[in-house]
Amino acid sequence: MIEIKFTCGKEVAQKFPPVPANNFKPSWYSKLDTYLDNEQTFPTVKKCMPVYDAMTSGYIMFNAVDQDIHTQPNFDEGTEGFARYYPEGWSEFSEQEGHPFAQCPVGKPKDYMVISVPWQIKTPPGYSCIIQKPYYHFDNRFEVMTAIIDTDVIDVPWHNWPAKIFEHSFTIKAGEPVAQIIPFKRDDWHMNIEIDTSIMNQDTICNTERDGYAKMMHNKKRFR
Repeated sequence: MIEIKFTCGKEVAQKFPPVPANNFKPSWYSKLDTYLDNEQTFPTVKKCMPVYDAMTSGYIMFNAVDQDIHTQPNFDEGTEGFARYYPEGWSEFSEQEGHPFAQCPVGKPKDYMVISVPWQIKTPPGYSCIIQKPYYHFDNRFEVMTAIIDTDVIDVPWHNWPAKIFEHSFTIKAGEPVAQIIPFKRDDWHMNIEIDTSIMNQDTICNTERDGYAKMMHNKKRFR
């Protein structure tokens, strides 16, 4: 089994260590029935294995301390910035605060805050990690921006990830999920495009067998 290693750089963060995403599924999903009717004719998203795989792959990382976020106008720049308040001594580098909108001028003119997690992530040679918002943990306050990090070679003691801000005033509580980490093996790929109209007429297990994909095609992914 391939190993991913998380090393904590601050004692306070040890209260909220990373966990396999399969152990932290969103509450709405856990409460959801698998069918909408007693006859089991209309399945819910809980029967969708591709959704399940996206939700449970990799590891969930958590916010370590309460953070109060308040947006405020940058009058000189015509954008919206923010102020953040958290325990004294937590922020040790100014780069942790955020990035100006001009660095990524897409969407509403708002600065980007940075989510800092005091964990070093190490993977074996040839393996990187996708960093993204936790799949299906819907949050209308903020959202970590997706990135890929070569975690086999990067030498930072902790990670700072840019995030979009949606609400004007909110608190990110200690222990809230902030990112999903999915390790993968790097490889070289070559794209091939074909036109074959016969594939539209072929019989498929997915269309002819109930739960055909889940029962006969799906491969279990293990993250421990």
